[in-house]
Amino acid sequence: MRLFIAVNLQPTARKAIARIMGNPAERNGVLRIVPSQNLHITLQFLGELALDEANLLTPVLQRAASDLAPFEIDFRGMGAFPSRRRPRIIWVGVGEGASPLMELAARVRQSMKTLGDKGEKPFTPHVTVARVRRGRKFKPGDNFWQRSFEEARSLVESVALMKSEFLPAGAHYQELHAFPLGGPAEG
Repeated sequence: MRLFIAVNLQPTARKAIARIMGNPAERNGVLRIVPSQNLHITLQFLGELALDEANLLTPVLQRAASDLAPFEIDFRGMGAFPSRRRPRIIWVGVGEGASPLMELAARVRQSMKTLGDKGEKPFTPHVTVARVRRGRKFKPGDNFWQRSFEEARSLVESVALMKSEFLPAGAHYQELHAFPLGGPAEG
């Protein structure tokens, strides 16, 4: 199974981000817009794991999530990997709530190290919203990067172990297990 650990966004946040990103047809087939049901924040990509390996994750992820209280995040700014000049992945950044999200990611990554995962890629709190199609160049104007995501907010209440499948219609993500954050909601 191809697995990753993520924070799933609430439906209202996913819909708001998708609406702000607009119609994929507007991008002349250069961008593949991520469907709203797939919008999430990846904390750690795990890759291919057997079922018995995946079962080892449960106590580790429960511990990683148990000491943090739920918190709210909002979304601000857009960026790209590897850069805006040569975008391959287009993302929306996390504004408010970035600090507890970074702490959550650090806890998850430290927990994964106990299972032998190196987790060397630095964590950047973001939601991938589009990918540039292979062999295409995307040269957006400045107004593309100036979108406002103020209305998109989400409560982070859990960490999810996710399964990823590549189907002809695109990627399909399935939540295998959610690990609730342990403290009272911040408010």
